[in-house]
Amino acid sequence: MSTAQRLKGQEVSILIVRDGNLEDTLVDIQNFNLELEFEIKTQGYLGEKTNRRDMIFNGAKFDMELNLHTEDYLSFLLAMKNKAALANCEFQEIVTTDPHTYNTLKNEYASNGSADGSPTVPVFHYTEVLDRAIASGELPIRRQLGYTVTYHDPCYLGRYNGVYDAPRRVLDAIGCRLVEMPRNRDRSLCCGAGGGRIWMDEAGVKERPSENRIREAAALDNVQYFVVACPKDVTMYRDAVKTAGQESKIEVKDMIELVEEALG
Repeated sequence: MSTAQRLKGQEVSILIVRDGNLEDTLVDIQNFNLELEFEIKTQGYLGEKTNRRDMIFNGAKFDMELNLHTEDYLSFLLAMKNKAALANCEFQEIVTTDPHTYNTLKNEYASNGSADGSPTVPVFHYTEVLDRAIASGELPIRRQLGYTVTYHDPCYLGRYNGVYDAPRRVLDAIGCRLVEMPRNRDRSLCCGAGGGRIWMDEAGVKERPSENRIREAAALDNVQYFVVACPKDVTMYRDAVKTAGQESKIEVKDMIELVEEALG
């Protein structure tokens, strides 16, 4: 069955940028002879500038060159909608708790909402904001926790963006003694959630990456907490502590939980 046949009778939402204006058009695919010609003008998405004209339906043939139903094109549509939403807001910085979002907004949106279309608004991970606020005195630390911890470098914060020191400075500022795992910084291990694997069935897998990582941390002397700075890491490693049988040895903490404790 052709793509056009599969889509017959459906409505497809098509995002069009024309003369700087965003238009969201519903196309009812009933007629295979429908010809719709439009111009897409984008500036800066993925660092490229494009100005092209495509025929999306031509008789019974669906023009796959447009990649309407591929992940890349869906990503493009979402990016354009996000950028339009950001353009309607007034802000000076973007702060995110998720390293994947951090990487996308910082590196893949060449213009992420600045009012004049100039270079990107600064994007920060929350550990960078905490580091800055503690160093400036804006966030006064009232307690030194005295915990012995290890820290897991998230892939998109560490290897992809080189943010290694800010989280470690925060841990030091709140009185935690850091014990590094053998694989740390640019040698850190992926939690196993990337590429959609967080939702995949892993039945039959002898050892998940997250379980391997937890066993590495649990082998360290006197480490109480496995500290993370990514929401996916929280999910993956808290589950891995249980499935790896390490609940009596180590506990997973998001860094912000420890900072909140140190503020009390």
